[in-house]
Amino acid sequence: MNLAESRFERFTLALVSLPGIGQTTARAVLQADERVPNSSDELLDVVMRTAGRRGQKLTVRDADVAFQQADQVIAESSKHDIQIICISDDLYPIQLREIDDPPVIIFVRGNRSVLIQSDSIAIVGTRQPTDFGEKSAHRIAGHLAEEGIAVVSGLAQGCDTNAHEGCIASGGRTVAVLAHGLDMVYPKSNAQLAERILEQGGTLVSEYPIKEQPRRNYYVQRDRIQSALSKVILVIETDVEGGTMHTVRFAQKQGRQLGCLVHPTKYLDESTIQGNRMLLRDGLAFPIGDSSDVRDLISRAREPIQDKLKPEEYSQVRLQSKLWGDEI
Repeated sequence: MNLAESRFERFTLALVSLPGIGQTTARAVLQADERVPNSSDELLDVVMRTAGRRGQKLTVRDADVAFQQADQVIAESSKHDIQIICISDDLYPIQLREIDDPPVIIFVRGNRSVLIQSDSIAIVGTRQPTDFGEKSAHRIAGHLAEEGIAVVSGLAQGCDTNAHEGCIASGGRTVAVLAHGLDMVYPKSNAQLAERILEQGGTLVSEYPIKEQPRRNYYVQRDRIQSALSKVILVIETDVEGGTMHTVRFAQKQGRQLGCLVHPTKYLDESTIQGNRMLLRDGLAFPIGDSSDVRDLISRAREPIQDKLKPEEYSQVRLQSKLWGDEI
């Protein structure tokens, strides 16, 4: 990293550390001024001319503290091999930069090249899947890995864990998007899984700095990044009001394609798949029910198709007890 990049990184970190300055305001400041302030007075000047009332309330003391916090994040991140990538950096994923609300900074552990891989599929779902959902997430992720498709998920228990493990088992690279600083892993039970992801050339990514603890709203914001980093989002299982539906809404907003796992008849009353049934019924997702559907899923990741299912196709969705020829 050259001196100019180092100064910009420090400035951006200080900017988002200022009280009352959120992602939206920070993006506006970064877009409005090409200067890179290196002192508290310069930082205040840049912010006051762009941030309106929010900027007018800031003091030199606020700017001093913001720069101190930025320096601390840089030092601590370096100790943990955490890379800091700003939105203007060439290494920042283009597909993430193009959404309505991209984070101005992302923190990365591992192989950052996976973040800019063009063929990526997010596999998401409930933390308490059925046995069919667990096995399906693992198998589908494995098939994607064999085809060189990167698997994106959130390292949560349940479907996320199954997806990451299935990808790793087939020698693939997977991206885990986290809702906290990268100096920790939550849930703790997935700490070893996180290390296996890194050992196999995968990546941990977050918009939150080191030592930042997970919060409920962080998980919602995390979902927009999972969707943005992927060409297609595959829902393994979700209730109508499940947390996975946040990812679904972000996928729709971002123009991503959406697929849903189709379940055998014996699972149709399970609460954790009612969101799947709704999305398929309403033509908002395409079905994944057998090996040909998985091939279609891979094709969509390589050459995205933005069409929707026609109403007359709903009845043609096959509800079966076999997936890829093996008994579940």
